[in-house]
Amino acid sequence: MKLFLKSCVVLIAGLSFTIATQVTSHASTYHSYIPAKLRGTWQMHEYDDAVSGSDLHMYKHSVAWGHAHMKLTNLHEYKHDHFSLQFKNHQGFRVIYKKRVIQSRTGVPSISIAVGSQFDSDAILYKGNIFKYPLKKVDNFIELTDEDGELDSEDSQLYDDDVMFFGKTKPYSTVTFDDDSGTTAIARKDGTFTMHLNGRIHDYAHAGETVTLTSVQPHHYRGVTETYMVYEDPDRDDDDDDSEIENNDLPSNDINSYDRILDGYAN
Repeated sequence: MKLFLKSCVVLIAGLSFTIATQVTSHASTYHSYIPAKLRGTWQMHEYDDAVSGSDLHMYKHSVAWGHAHMKLTNLHEYKHDHFSLQFKNHQGFRVIYKKRVIQSRTGVPSISIAVGSQFDSDAILYKGNIFKYPLKKVDNFIELTDEDGELDSEDSQLYDDDVMFFGKTKPYSTVTFDDDSGTTAIARKDGTFTMHLNGRIHDYAHAGETVTLTSVQPHHYRGVTETYMVYEDPDRDDDDDDSEIENNDLPSNDINSYDRILDGYAN
C-alpha cells in the first residue's frame, strides 16, 4: 500500500501552521502464491478458440487447465481484483475476479481470462453451484432442466447429439430455439417445456459453440434471451451416430488447443 503525504493548514487561536496527513491508495502488489479468492475449481461459462474448454483448477502455487499443469512463478495484482499470472515454461494470462450475472443468476463469483497481448477476455468461468444464487429480477427467465424438471443436473445441459431438451420459463410463454431455426415450444401451466428439434443440436452448433433461447410471455412483444454452451456428450458412441461428420467440420476448440499455445510459448 503506497502512502502519499498531503499538507493542510490548521488554525488554532489565531495561529496557523501546516501538518502532513497520510492518504492511502491501492497499489500494485506481487505475490508468489495465488490468493484464496482465486483458488478452487472454475467451471466454463463461455470461451473462444484461444483457450481450452476444460474446467480450470487453481491451487496455491499452481494451475491445471486441460492437460497443462503450470507452476506459478509470479502473480501481480496490478489493480484491485485484477491479476497477472506468470508460469514456469508456460504462457501467462490475466484474470479479473468479479461477481457477474450468469445464466440469469446474480452475484455469481466468476473470473474472466485474457491470454496473450489482447485485453478482451478469452473465457469467463464461474465457481460453485450456480443454482444457489438468486435469479435476476426480470419479467421472464429461462432455465434448462432435466426430464423431471430438476435444475442442478448433468442432464440439464445441452449436448451436441440431443434431439430434444427440457426447460422452465414463465407459464404459457413461447420459447424459440435459435431465431433462424423456426423451432418453438409452448411452456405448460407450471412453466416447463419440451423442445423437439428438427435434427440434432450439432446441426445448429458444434460442441464448444453456443445457441440461444428466447422466451416471450403471452401478450408481450419483447422477451428474455439466454445463451447456452453446447457440450460434447461424454456417453455418446460415435458408431451409433446417425450422421456423418467430416473431419474439417469438427470444432477446433478442443481441450488440447490451449496446450498447443502453451507449448509454443515454452519453445
